[in-house]
Order: sequence, then C-alpha cells, then structure tokens
Amino acid sequence: FDKGRELYGLPQARLAIRETGTVVVVEGYMDVVALAQMGVANCVAALGTATTPSHVQKLMKQADRIVFCFDGDTAGRKAAWRALENSLALLADDRHFSFVFLPQGEDPDSFVRNNGNEAFIGLQKNATPLSQYLLDHLAADVDLKTPEGRSALLHAAKPLILQIAAPGLRLQLFKRIAEIAGMSQGEVEQLYSARASVATRPPAPARGGRRAPVARNLTQLLQLVALQPALASHLDLELFDRETEAGAAVYTLVEWIANGEERIHTPAQLFEHFRGSTVEQFLGGNELGSLRDTFNEAEMLAEFNNLQVALRLTRYQEELDGLMAKSGNAHLSAEEDLRFMQLRRELESLKRTQSSPN
Repeated sequence: FDKGRELYGLPQARLAIRETGTVVVVEGYMDVVALAQMGVANCVAALGTATTPSHVQKLMKQADRIVFCFDGDTAGRKAAWRALENSLALLADDRHFSFVFLPQGEDPDSFVRNNGNEAFIGLQKNATPLSQYLLDHLAADVDLKTPEGRSALLHAAKPLILQIAAPGLRLQLFKRIAEIAGMSQGEVEQLYSARASVATRPPAPARGGRRAPVARNLTQLLQLVALQPALASHLDLELFDRETEAGAAVYTLVEWIANGEERIHTPAQLFEHFRGSTVEQFLGGNELGSLRDTFNEAEMLAEFNNLQVALRLTRYQEELDGLMAKSGNAHLSAEEDLRFMQLRRELESLKRTQSSPN
C-alpha cells in the first residue's frame, strides 16, 4: 500500500466520473463522503498527503477534465499550488486541469449543504484553468506596471513553463507571457531557451527574502535527500545543470555526502554544515518538518523515484522541443536526427513506465 499513489473513493466514483467526464479532487475523506451523500459522486481525495505525480497520472486515466477543489484558506491554496507543480510535467493537450477555491470558512460539505449540489456543480463549470491560475498566482507578488515587475514574472514563470509537457499549452503560455511582459513571443522563447551561466560570477548572497523560484520537483528532491542522505547515491546527476544555482546546490550536497564516508549523516549535521550557504536556501527547513510527517521511509523512496522520472521527462522533452524548433528553420544533421529519434523512444518508454501498474 502506497498512499502517494492511491485516491480515496475512486472505485465508488468511477461511474459518475465516466458519466460527467470530470473528476473532482477535494482535500479530505469526509468531503468525498459528504458530497456523495448530497448527490455529487464524481469526487476523490488524496489519502492524507499532498497530490503527487502518481495521483495525477491516475486522474488523467479517469477523465479528460480534472478539477482540484480546495478550501480558500492558506492551507488550501498551498495544496492547490503543490497540485499544479506536480501536474506540469504530465500535462497533455487533450486533458483539461482547473482549480476551484471555496469561499473563506467553507469546505465542500458546508458549501453543498448551504447552497445545494447544483451550485457546487456550477463551481466546477466555472473553475479557473491551470494556465490562468499559474499566471495569476505569480502575478500576485509583482507590479506588472513596472519593467522590474514584468521581469520578475518572466523569471518566476520560466522554470514552471519549461516543465510543461503539453506542447500546445506551452506555446499558448509563451504567447500569454509575451503579452503580459510587452514582448514578442520570439523574444520570450529566446529568453527561456538561453542558458544563464553562473560560472562567471558568484551567486548573490541571501537577504532573508523569498528565495529565487526553482522547479519544485528539484527542490523537493534536495529536501528528501536532506531527510534521507542515503538517497544521494541514487541521484541521476545528468538531470541537473551544474551551471544553474539549483543544479550547483545538488552537486554540492551530493559531493559533501559522498566524501564523508566516516561521518554519520543526519539532517541536523547537514543543516549545520550548509548553514548560510546556497544549499540551505533550497532545503526549506520549515517545509522539512511537514515533509517528514507526510511520508514514511518507504514513501520517501517512492516519491524520490517519482520526482526523478518527472525531471527526466521534462529534460528529454525540452531537448526534443529544441530539435523540433531547429528543424523548422534548418535541416538537422545526421547526428541530430539520430538523437531526435532516440529522444522520442526514451520519452515513450518513460511514459509507459509511469503509467504501468506496480
């Protein structure tokens, strides 16, 4: 049994999901029960953990439309953002993801009892599409009237948009980001494809503010390694670009663990060693406590493996997209043609591995 892969109420909800073409994900078991009692039967919930990539894969097999319905409080919005981040590398152009936030003080049970099931169904129909939620969330922290604010939005959106596996949706987001930033689509694509080298200058020191946004999957890998340092030996380092700040943090952490054969690695030792460094910025000490409570040791390994598969899919897709873009302007070399075919095979193989049952 792996709660990171199972969804509460799915067997009972399958018929309603097929009839509506929609699966609704709510926060708790009792929400599923209460909604079913009120005639809303196409709902499921994660088993006491955040939405994982495995959950997303399972949801995509059930319906073309996935609606995440969470409370409007801080915890609900945090859960929604986590669901978005864990969906990006698995999105498909023939699937529609959207988000509903209930009014403050309401949960699905109280909302349906106070307003009726038709009102709840209406919320689903008017849910915010994933792309809009992503941009609205990022724009909330910046001033889009200033060049600095628009630049900050571009910077924050980059690692998220580049994870998106659906080529059509990614293209639409490039267009929308360009409109918001007052740039051409080509300029945004060029900005996002250019590799920012940090080898020529040291990273800016931390100032106590919000750390530079990085791909959530990569960050959580570091957090899992901090909780179980033995996982470091299972990291596929080819997935990480050492020239980026986050990639450099991965290498630094792995090398410290590998070079300390006589040390007993514990999270406390690890934090003390990296206190004040770039690595510490990516470990998110406050989040580690909840992560330790969310997963037991076996579940951490399963989540660790899921995250590496998601990162590998993203990396292969980015390389494939680059070759596709180049082929539109010039002929690929024989070596590039071979790599193109190899990437397609590897992507298909990874997707089959992800979708196959354990």
